[in-house]
Amino acid sequence: MLKLEGITKAYGKDLILDKISLQVGPEIKALIGLNGCGKSTLLKIVAGTIQPDSGRIFLGDEEITHLPPERRHIGYVPQRPALFSNLTVEGNIRYGMRNGRGSEEWFRTLVELLDLEHVLNKKPRELSGGYQNRTSLARSLAPNPRTILLDEPLTGMDIALKEKMLPEFKRALQKAGVPVLFVTHDPHEAKLIADSFAVMSNHQIKSVDSAEEAFELMRQE
Repeated sequence: MLKLEGITKAYGKDLILDKISLQVGPEIKALIGLNGCGKSTLLKIVAGTIQPDSGRIFLGDEEITHLPPERRHIGYVPQRPALFSNLTVEGNIRYGMRNGRGSEEWFRTLVELLDLEHVLNKKPRELSGGYQNRTSLARSLAPNPRTILLDEPLTGMDIALKEKMLPEFKRALQKAGVPVLFVTHDPHEAKLIADSFAVMSNHQIKSVDSAEEAFELMRQE
């Protein structure tokens, strides 16, 4: 269980997050909101690269609010794949497995789930955007993280490619069996991948029953 309690963040007089509380079980929860509403800031707080002004973060029974990022064991997939250009696809994925994390069996499972077998020896510059995104997800999942954060990982892709890739992403994330927070501004994208939904509006988060309900709340802003 990933649990946020009363997370607040402001930059000067600009309030970004206002006493946000959220729980994510072993599921894929879509956090839907307009661009610039604070979704990425929240992910960075969970990942540990930004500290909240107040509030607490728990993974299971452990409070991680003040742990450094490397001790949180959280997988993070950014908007643009941040792959190592000098490493192959296999090298990028195995980089996430350093220090003995993950397993060969899990590596092979991810490669199969994300259809990466035929590109393992290629460098990132030789890949399409779709395969770069697959590789980025595989690298984040390879060390068996305690939770996964995805920050609009398919930004810029056309609808047809998204509809092909999102089911693949969903299968891989469900196989990991950990809390997943998938940030997006696209309710249709959320509908294709998520098990549950929440919407960010007016610096706060509200759980909703569907992507359509989230869209209606966004329209009212």
